[in-house]
Amino acid sequence: MKLVKIDNLKEGMILARDVYSIDGLSQILLLRKGLAITEDNIPQFFERGITEVFIRDGKNDDIAVQPILDKKTRDKALKAIKDVFSKNSINSFTIGEREMHKLEAVSEEIVEQVLRSPNLQVSVNELKSYDEYTYHHCLSVSVLSVAIAAGLQLDYEKVKKVGLAGLLHDVGKTMVGIELINKPGKLTATEYEEVKKHTLYGGEYLKSHNLVDFDVYNGVLMHHEKYDGTGYPFGLKGENIPLFGRIIAVADVYDALTSNRSYRPAKESWEAYEFLLGGADTHFDTEMVHAFAKKIAPYPIGSLVKLSNGDVGVVTNVNSDFPLRPEVSSVIEGKIYRLWEDSDQNNITVLGDLRKFQRGVL
Repeated sequence: MKLVKIDNLKEGMILARDVYSIDGLSQILLLRKGLAITEDNIPQFFERGITEVFIRDGKNDDIAVQPILDKKTRDKALKAIKDVFSKNSINSFTIGEREMHKLEAVSEEIVEQVLRSPNLQVSVNELKSYDEYTYHHCLSVSVLSVAIAAGLQLDYEKVKKVGLAGLLHDVGKTMVGIELINKPGKLTATEYEEVKKHTLYGGEYLKSHNLVDFDVYNGVLMHHEKYDGTGYPFGLKGENIPLFGRIIAVADVYDALTSNRSYRPAKESWEAYEFLLGGADTHFDTEMVHAFAKKIAPYPIGSLVKLSNGDVGVVTNVNSDFPLRPEVSSVIEGKIYRLWEDSDQNNITVLGDLRKFQRGVL
């Protein structure tokens, strides 16, 4: 099995996994695994916002990629988030106890599912198959924040609060206006200053209406603070930034970087991971980045990679102690590389262009 970007699909390729689309708030089965790709499927994928699918290659079709959230929890979470965002605007903003109870229940389900396996490493590919960026971004940030909190070994109640803060972290954007938030072109200086106020708008509303405790409030308010003091809204520095703000800052940037936006394509998981490493102690708290590395896979299972010896393979397993050294199953030499034990293979390259591989050129 290999992960193939839609640009590189060819008619006749066989799906190794089911393909889902999103219709409103529901996850809809589009094509079942085992079916052959047709000429009509490819534009359909583009239209539905599907960026990549798993294809059988005859060698690694038994790779099991564990979904982070089950369909029921995902749908429930998206509905709870959408209820909050869709009912609010610049001129009318209300979050009641009913909405908060739903979000709190969803946060608890997310925590339970993320923590159900102590060795789980979250794959960003499992969070990236759908449209409606704002809603899915909030869900992804919640999942990633919970994973980071688990890497920090926070207690269960703290992890639940982190999940809730992740769901709510961008709620203030409704008071800025989604049209401005999603503007395809570059923001003017005035527009950017207004967008930056979303942390204040969301945090202060939640606090003034006694909807969340102080930790969650801090996460919503402070998730754009930077460790070197160059962030906003207050320019706090180092550990003066509350813990939840430092956690969500990492999750927020990682998810944003690995998402397709109107003004730039998504980065690969490993590219976003390297950005976080490069920003440790400047943009991010190094401890948060290390906790992130324990739980989020820079080379997700199913990624097609090229090793420094020229062999090409599929990532089949990850080692949380060595996140940059996964297990790779060769599709050329037929070998299994456990890179955390193999110092000879120093470099891993994610293959962006699979056409050469499919033609047997690599």
